[in-house]
Amino acid sequence: MIKVGITGGIGAGKSTVCQIFRLLQIPVYDSDKQSRLLQESNIEIINATKQLLGNDSYLHSGKLNREYISKKIFEKPELLTQLNRIVHPVVIEDSKKWFESKNLSNIPYAIKESALLFSAGLEVNIDFSIVVQAPTMLRIKRVLQRDSTKTEKQILAIIESQKKNEIHISKSDFTIINDEKQSVIAQVLAIDKKIKSKN
Repeated sequence: MIKVGITGGIGAGKSTVCQIFRLLQIPVYDSDKQSRLLQESNIEIINATKQLLGNDSYLHSGKLNREYISKKIFEKPELLTQLNRIVHPVVIEDSKKWFESKNLSNIPYAIKESALLFSAGLEVNIDFSIVVQAPTMLRIKRVLQRDSTKTEKQILAIIESQKKNEIHISKSDFTIINDEKQSVIAQVLAIDKKIKSKN
């Protein structure tokens, strides 16, 4: 089975692209969603996160205290790198198990989605990669619409922190432009056809 990675910065529209692939019956591993689940269920991650950021990193319910963590990272950006070193190895191992669980005879390819595919080393064992791009102002607009807790300044800081990943965009095999002018569906269908031809 062919393994495909999809990446792109915050607000680029990765989720929209992945939803189209799902409609084509292509399974998608959402690294960002899984990392959040693992941060609340994996005891090694939980203990290491509390050691790095303090016990207030988690609410009494066991859920991540996202507001607290965002504030700590915004004040001290290097904490994000340290937090990623805790979480990403576990996500990589989890994604390997996910790919192994797929029925190889019935699926032409499967997708791993991650905002930090390259910079976090999540491209391990990936055969093809797709990057989703969009203009910065459009990305900011999208994030503001879906997340009222974030400010434009915070979104710009996230975009800046993700630039390391964007340096590696030249490594990608395919690019999808999600600028609300070009058809995303047509671009996905064209890539789907090319990947299936490699099988």
